[in-house]
Amino acid sequence: MLAGALAALLVAGGGLESATATPNAASVPSVAPNAPAIPSPAPNAQRFAAAPTPTVSGTPRAGLTLTATIGTWKPSIEPSSYLTSWSVGGTTLTRSVNSPTLLLTAGDVGKPVTFTVVSQLPGYERLVRTSAPTAAVSAGVSLVRPGTASVTGSGLVGQTLTAVAAGWIPDPIAFTYQWSVGGRAVAGAAAKTYTPTAADAAKRVTVSITGSYPGATPATRIAALTGSVTQLGSIAGTVYASAAPVRIVTNGSVALFTGDAGRYTEPLARTVLVNGTYSFAGLVPGEYTVRFTDESTGQQAFIGGGNTAGGSTAITVTSGRQTTRNYTFSATGSISGVLTLDGPPASPDDAFVVEATSSKGFDYAVAAADGTFTISGLPGGSYTLAVHTSNNRDQVSIYNTGVYTVGPNATPGRVPVAADRTTTGIAIVMKPAPVIAGVATLKDTGSPSPYTLIEVYSVGGASDGFVDSSQTETDGRFRAPLLEPGSYKLVARPPAGEGLAVTFIGGTSFETARVFTVKNGDTVGGVTVAIPTEAVLTGVIIAQDTELPIQSDITLVPEANALDILPTTVKSTDELGRFSADGLPAGRYTIRVHPVTGSYPEAVWGEGAPGGARVITLVAGRTTDIRVVALRLY
Repeated sequence: MLAGALAALLVAGGGLESATATPNAASVPSVAPNAPAIPSPAPNAQRFAAAPTPTVSGTPRAGLTLTATIGTWKPSIEPSSYLTSWSVGGTTLTRSVNSPTLLLTAGDVGKPVTFTVVSQLPGYERLVRTSAPTAAVSAGVSLVRPGTASVTGSGLVGQTLTAVAAGWIPDPIAFTYQWSVGGRAVAGAAAKTYTPTAADAAKRVTVSITGSYPGATPATRIAALTGSVTQLGSIAGTVYASAAPVRIVTNGSVALFTGDAGRYTEPLARTVLVNGTYSFAGLVPGEYTVRFTDESTGQQAFIGGGNTAGGSTAITVTSGRQTTRNYTFSATGSISGVLTLDGPPASPDDAFVVEATSSKGFDYAVAAADGTFTISGLPGGSYTLAVHTSNNRDQVSIYNTGVYTVGPNATPGRVPVAADRTTTGIAIVMKPAPVIAGVATLKDTGSPSPYTLIEVYSVGGASDGFVDSSQTETDGRFRAPLLEPGSYKLVARPPAGEGLAVTFIGGTSFETARVFTVKNGDTVGGVTVAIPTEAVLTGVIIAQDTELPIQSDITLVPEANALDILPTTVKSTDELGRFSADGLPAGRYTIRVHPVTGSYPEAVWGEGAPGGARVITLVAGRTTDIRVVALRLY
């Protein structure tokens, strides 16, 4: 027995010096029934060059595991050449003998734990090394506190469901599972996952999740699949070219879409007609639509008669069932007309695309060189025509002003379409996009202001804000980007670092800037803007109580700054409390002070004072110097 052998070893000598060098060698543990015996020391035994004290890691709490490390002996000792044991409260344990780990139990609570190593390397002295005692073992948790329990997965037959437990305390929790279908436990379904079978269709699936922790009362939660188990369904049917006489489509195809498909949605699947029939199998229950194509005529139609997904009728696929939808093509109509330009010739690269749109149908045609166009294959209904340009070189056309409707006044016009008929005589007049042009000069010299951005902002509409920008040429001339009909304001923004200020064309602020209201075909020329030099603001931040400079950050906020066109300027003072801000447009500003030293609050200069917040008026080409007083907090 280890304890008895230790005592005998201490009395007999033979390596006593090394044995008694153990920090707690005087505390000999009591005898355990199955503790390893210590062999007698060999005569003339060699000494170890290194025999470290073992260490114990882990939290001494009931239900948790401690781990011991023997350290690096020299020469090294293998498990076959040493014995180990654990002691709790000075008593050697009968469990975990010759094991580096110890699972703490409720009986260990309130007692410290040590780990002992006894060497038995042949030819070497027999040494005993015992770790420093741990803190007293604390009580473990009395019960498991459950978190959330859920089931993830589609619920389709043949597709895996997964039980998910999260937020359970303490950690780590050991989980067990039991799946049930229709209220009955499934034999052998005790894993984290379960795959429903065909026999489970239309039944409710639940899983019982039990969390366990050593020494604690387990907890159980029931989680359920949302809805019941479903089976895949299918859509099938026959496609007819005509009803009288009855004639199937012999050369055709069918495309499957989701029920919420848009005009440009890609199909989920395609199939060809076989003797006029089609079928899509393996479909998740839900809403779908299908598009039929008669390859012989080129005619296309969705379920419901329209030629767009948005005008189709949804097909509902249910669990484990086939939904049958037959379709018979109806006669279609067409629209033809001529498109003319009320303006300069278009670029040879421009193509004018005429689109016809109704609640049931959509199609388009590209106008020929002489302006004629015909849009075919339209289901019967009332259509709106619109025109846009496309360009195979990605260049902007002077006629690319968005969407145009029938007539020279851009008034929406409805065009009726009837089966087997062509609606003719449609005349569309295109006008060029409105143009705003002018020149930017320097106010001080009158010379051109090259490379200045002319920013365009829409106003008075549903979506006010920045539209586009163009840059002035070397002679200062500019043309605003091609515009939609509407109202706009222009802002000139010179290149940074040239000492020039942002300028509002036709005003001193965005609010007072000139409004340009334009329509297709308009040209507003002769616009001029004189760009002034920038304003400069300098100053010093002074403490109210000491009248000495303090360090601070400052923020200059333009008083009138619609659409945040003017930048908010942030500067920092130097160690003498001084600051300088250049590149500022003329106008009115407030200053927010952010002191970085002393007990001074962040505040807008003058806010709360009898006169209210101080407003600074900056003048183009001038330097304004101010003295800002920072109020003390207390």
